Amino acid sequence: MKTNATLSLMLVLAWCLLPADAAHALYSCSVTPSGIGAAYDPLAGAAKVTQSSVTVTCLRAASDSGTLDYVLTASNGANSTGQGNFARLGAQTMSYDLFRDSLCTVRWRSTGNNYFSGTLNFAGALSTTLTLDYWACIPAGQTGLAAGTYTDSVVATLTYGNTNKTLQTATGGFGAAISTPAQCLISSPPGLIDFGTYVAFGGAATGSTTFGVTCTSYLSYTLALDATFGVLTGLNYVLSLPAGGVGTGAQQMLSITGSVPPGQAGQCGAGTCSGTNLHTLTLTY
Repeated sequence: MKTNATLSLMLVLAWCLLPADAAHALYSCSVTPSGIGAAYDPLAGAAKVTQSSVTVTCLRAASDSGTLDYVLTASNGANSTGQGNFARLGAQTMSYDLFRDSLCTVRWRSTGNNYFSGTLNFAGALSTTLTLDYWACIPAGQTGLAAGTYTDSVVATLTYGNTNKTLQTATGGFGAAISTPAQCLISSPPGLIDFGTYVAFGGAATGSTTFGVTCTSYLSYTLALDATFGVLTGLNYVLSLPAGGVGTGAQQMLSITGSVPPGQAGQCGAGTCSGTNLHTLTLTY
């Protein structure tokens, strides 16, 4: 019994004598990348460049240093060949790459000096967050590819720690999705906006019509009318519609709405009269 008691006491003393640095090195970091979504036109004549970001969040103990060194790398994805990144659809692949600048000159990789690095400053707080922008660049002229969405999976790895401290790592995965070809059309045309019956000097009248837009996934588009106002039988009216959107690959139903403000006299030589105006809807992508 005496031997056991002595051994227990020595273990307690040994634990208490651990260096203070080891007891209080409580840095904990996570990395959360946003993925890549792009619509690609192989005949555009220029590379497709899409911006995204990755967020680093770190915690520390009050006794830890207020600064923390880090390195953030990215893998070459699940379909890489050598140092190249490729998104895949069945047996076909599309080339793309990750960069730390919008001009696609400074790569984001895990080799050489192709990575983000720096020092996080907690500024007296126990947590800090850093958001870093990155860009996916898809070379022009990749013709002959089957239509569809090409995908890849990438892993971002954060390595962090200070001098004379054990380095720690955190990882975060993100996806790349590139749809081709980049196409957009008004798949269901708008109909008639019927304002119904408007009584002179009476209340407002409203009406609407719907139309469908079908665009390649991730493809941005804008919508416009040749005019957003007009006059019918002496009555002013206004029109409105969404400024645009982003394609999903499926038809998106949208609306054009109109209103005739109240209190107008109008111009009508008979008890009742009607009129029509023709407007043009333009889709740009």
